[in-house]
Amino acid sequence: MTMDKKQMRQQNIINFIQSNNKVSNSEILDFLGDVIERTTLQRDLNFLIKQSLIAKSGSGRGTVYFVSEINKIFLPVNVKEYFDIPYLQREIKGSFNFEIFDILSHSIFTMDEKEKLEKLQEKFVRNFSKYDSQTIINKEFERIMIEFSWKSSVIEGNTYSLLGTEALIKNNVIGEGKTKEETQMILNHKDAFNKAIQNKDRFRKLNYSGIEYIHSVLIKKLGISRNIRNEGVGVTGTKYTPLDNGHQINEAVQKMVNLINNKEFFLRKLF
Repeated sequence: MTMDKKQMRQQNIINFIQSNNKVSNSEILDFLGDVIERTTLQRDLNFLIKQSLIAKSGSGRGTVYFVSEINKIFLPVNVKEYFDIPYLQREIKGSFNFEIFDILSHSIFTMDEKEKLEKLQEKFVRNFSKYDSQTIINKEFERIMIEFSWKSSVIEGNTYSLLGTEALIKNNVIGEGKTKEETQMILNHKDAFNKAIQNKDRFRKLNYSGIEYIHSVLIKKLGISRNIRNEGVGVTGTKYTPLDNGHQINEAVQKMVNLINNKEFFLRKLF
């Protein structure tokens, strides 16, 4: 869809604000030149604020505009450029941002995107319902379970390959040179997947006890304590410091549970 002049102007305003962090009304006018009147610019700014694309602080001549936290999650990220910057020099939020729950309470999909995703889901359900063989259905779930176990473990630094994960899960073949912990991690993910499928009614609505239960399956025989931790941890390769207070962690988990349960569109529950 092509943008009209008004939309292009508003996008230019967003781009300018993004490039300069915080700007005043006058600075935006100087950037746009003679394109619009001050009253027109104010209407544009009010519209962008209403759409949660930008935000403002201050009053009168001290008013400044900046990209809203909600809009920041939609901004493109050049992954290569980001990782080319030494991690100690990267601009990040150094601690947990409790505002994230309010930010994510807004829809991350446009109406067009939501409609397209719903149609794809309907198509998937129609195609899946054609399977009349339990053997085929079981094989499909097995494929998903293998990919889930592999990808989730890789995030934690596990060095099993996809093929190695498949050999371990299907044939109990332990990968050459793999540690006992890596092997156990893969098997724990397999068990967690199966537990969720076997007890799907329990997990139709997310709750704290369900999270604790799955967590207990995932950490089995890995020397990790259960329940909420009360000590600090570090994350290699980043300046970010996770929460180290049990009460705050508990609060964050409860807010996450409420946020997910309040979303009606199932794909919004995943993001």
